[in-house]
Amino acid sequence: MQSGELRDEADIEDANCVLAFQFDQTQFCIACAEIAEVVRFKDVTIQSVPRTKTGVLGFFNLRGDVIPVIDFEAMWKTHATTLSDQRRHKRIVVVNVNGIQVGVLISGVLGLVSVDLSKTQPTDDIACSALVYAEGKYFKQLDLAAWL
Repeated sequence: MQSGELRDEADIEDANCVLAFQFDQTQFCIACAEIAEVVRFKDVTIQSVPRTKTGVLGFFNLRGDVIPVIDFEAMWKTHATTLSDQRRHKRIVVVNVNGIQVGVLISGVLGLVSVDLSKTQPTDDIACSALVYAEGKYFKQLDLAAWL
């Protein structure tokens, strides 16, 4: 299996499963239980919305559902994605947050990993729920309800 390749649906149901990705030399993850779908950025058409906050990229149509898209990099105040940016390696992770579907644009997908819950550590990062341990390193697990 190649890095960043999703294994199978059974793995996503695993309570210890996270989708790992790297940004700016830091590893992050999103709990698989929160993920509805992962879509290639290059496969969708994003409609921009004028006068939105930094980090709101726009929205796209996912089989009849309108999904707002948040740019992870812009939310971390480093680099906002433009709609003309190189799209090949970026993904939109569609997550369920308090019953609402939201797309989170990320790059640097590492793949699905299983975390060791016995090594979970608290964090003071307001946008992260914990530091989780997998594959010999710690990942910042996003607290999507707090972040969005």
